[in-house]
Amino acid sequence: MTKVLIRQLFLLTPIVLLGGCTTTHKSGGTNDAPSLTPLAAGVALSSKITHEFFPLSFVRYIELASETERSVRRVEDRTHVVGGVECLVLAEESYEDGELAEISYNYFAQDGHGNVYYFGEDVDNYKDGVVVDHGGSWLVGRNASEPTIFLPSNPQVGYTFKPENSPPDAEEWAEVQSVQHHVNTPFATYDHVLAIRESNNPDEWQETKYYARGIGLIAENDDLLLTKIGRD
Repeated sequence: MTKVLIRQLFLLTPIVLLGGCTTTHKSGGTNDAPSLTPLAAGVALSSKITHEFFPLSFVRYIELASETERSVRRVEDRTHVVGGVECLVLAEESYEDGELAEISYNYFAQDGHGNVYYFGEDVDNYKDGVVVDHGGSWLVGRNASEPTIFLPSNPQVGYTFKPENSPPDAEEWAEVQSVQHHVNTPFATYDHVLAIRESNNPDEWQETKYYARGIGLIAENDDLLLTKIGRD
């Protein structure tokens, strides 16, 4: 994959988050609502991911950083069949205090309405440069029968879903908190940002991720911020 690095800024600036969420539950229209059992329902799925808030097929490389962490995410020049479905492969490298902590390979597919499904991940956890375990790994066809909804095509405030649903290996709850956040990162400033809060505990939200139209993930919480992107 040839990557053109569009911009790189090394001085991290504080994130600015404005806006909030309502308590009214809303969901997308019935015509584009994601299926909870796409494989059983025979939903046609593609490895091309074009969701406006998660356009992995177009923005194939990003870096996020804080004072102590760095995350490198790149789309591989290959697909991988999971649960009988050809999936896009997103590789993620996580560093803590300059040391490699984790490498994961994440598998995604998208339906005709733009809903993005998560087919699982292969995880290598590192300590002192050596793989110590594979905690957090799960795959459709191995320890899950259906993919999960990673991102609905029409995310609206109050929409709740489970991006990971393979207990005890991986389980996660998510809720759309806002679609109107303003986020300032070292790379650029973004308006009308999608904010999704997540947790592996249904009783306590643990982190919030922020997605910008045409870019994808731009921040996690208020410190891990976008510093670099790349396109083919």
